[in-house]
Amino acid sequence: YGKRLYDECASTSRHIAYGFGDGPTGRSRYFLRGRIVGQGQSGLRLHMELAGLSWEIKSPLVGEFNAYNLPGAPAMALGLGFTPAHFQALAGFGGVPGRPERATEKEPFTIFVASAHTPAALEKALSALKPAASSRILPVLGAGGHRPTPNPPPLGPAPPPYSAALRPPPR
Repeated sequence: YGKRLYDECASTSRHIAYGFGDGPTGRSRYFLRGRIVGQGQSGLRLHMELAGLSWEIKSPLVGEFNAYNLPGAPAMALGLGFTPAHFQALAGFGGVPGRPERATEKEPFTIFVASAHTPAALEKALSALKPAASSRILPVLGAGGHRPTPNPPPLGPAPPPYSAALRPPPR
């Protein structure tokens, strides 16, 4: 759908598509291509290319889904006339609360808070954190008090094989 929308808007504005694969057919000049060159506990390192320009972005965010979202801001900014030199501001962007959010800085371990209320969301959050883990992942499952339903479903399945879980006692 994204490629179709890009092609439909091509004649009405200066726009730049972005992604990690091939760009929209016939419009590669305006396709910001990203590539993950590093990821770990300190975050992501991405290589970006557009119309003969290339640069790197460092971010404290973790997970492949964040890597796919990170080029969106530079694509929009380039369309507005900014240059890659402006994108270093992303190095300080800590992300959206609960998507996984770093909760420690100067500890010998790293804690992330991730809002995952379904088994599928929990699996995605743990999978996203796996490249940032130096050893094992210990998910602690519990409700943060902001759930909209009075009788929520269980907070998750048994943890995946690369983690162990600490579950609070039922209320």
